[in-house]
Amino acid sequence: MKTYIQSIRISLITITLFGIICSSCSKSSNADAADTHNDSKNNNSAAYSFSTPVGVASFIYGYTIQRAFITPNHIYLRGDGAVFYKDNSSSMLNIDFPDVVGLSSPRVALGDALSFCIDKNDKFLYAIFYTNNSGFRLFKCDISSASTFQKAVAVPIASIYTKSVVKVLDNGDIVYSSDQNGGSIQILKSGSTTATPLASNLGGVPSAIDVYNNEIYFTLNSSNGSVQKISATGTTSTVIGNLTSPSRLAFDNNGNMIVETDTTIAGSGYYGKYAIYSNTGSKIAEIRDAQNKLILTALSNGSNGLSVNDMAPLCVDNYNNLLFGHSDIINSAYPISNYSNPFIDGQSDIIYKMQLIKK
Repeated sequence: MKTYIQSIRISLITITLFGIICSSCSKSSNADAADTHNDSKNNNSAAYSFSTPVGVASFIYGYTIQRAFITPNHIYLRGDGAVFYKDNSSSMLNIDFPDVVGLSSPRVALGDALSFCIDKNDKFLYAIFYTNNSGFRLFKCDISSASTFQKAVAVPIASIYTKSVVKVLDNGDIVYSSDQNGGSIQILKSGSTTATPLASNLGGVPSAIDVYNNEIYFTLNSSNGSVQKISATGTTSTVIGNLTSPSRLAFDNNGNMIVETDTTIAGSGYYGKYAIYSNTGSKIAEIRDAQNKLILTALSNGSNGLSVNDMAPLCVDNYNNLLFGHSDIINSAYPISNYSNPFIDGQSDIIYKMQLIKK
């Protein structure tokens, strides 16, 4: 995955929710040139229509927001170091992560504290941090007892040796990507402290994970970018190939995949774009707004080396709204008149939603 230089600063996180009910939360050289794989199967390009994105979470600048996560009922943001917010700035989760590097100076931890996720019941938070004595560790915290006024203590449940993306399954098992075993997907069974590989020798570290019909799907940014899946029987196969730096991934309510890849606009640098595929890999449609402009999301990184995935995963709610993170401001002078970029009008929202309307 490429990295992109710009950090996001916020002084007060103010989140406004517009009735979000989420059911599941997780780069072609020219935006006009669709990825070439499966083009012969692209017979359903008119099967979806789309609404224009609407901001659902906003902030003003000052601190760095590193990541967001969306559940069926809430939006969570993580700021500098180990500071987490639930829904708004008054709902800061007071959590102690023992032995985490940089907690006394959160900026130190900025590049070392990556993925976090929440279970579907909003009870447990799972977060990866770099610790003083044990390298990267996965922590688990009961956030139902964490509030601005009451501290909850996170418990380290496994050493994982790598910066990763992490997802908790409905049964409590944890699945995460790893640079172990030649690039792998690992599973940590609920109650266990030792993970086992589900897929190994992938040639890279997967950047997004989602689950559909008890099968695990993940994006892999290698020389041949792809979406791959691990079947219920443990077999790994390529679902979509020939992608340009695939990053985020989510399933909609029709069982189709939304995949983000890189694209470039002349004079404006790299952006992400979205397309919908069937779960067997057939390309259905590129995602556009109600004016038929291609949706772009700016890919922004700070000097800490965070990637777009460190901003927010994709998520589709029960109303088939796609929620996505957008991580920097785009100058309106940039030549992207044929594209839709939510920040072009100076909005400061970081998470947007748009409806995916199945025809």
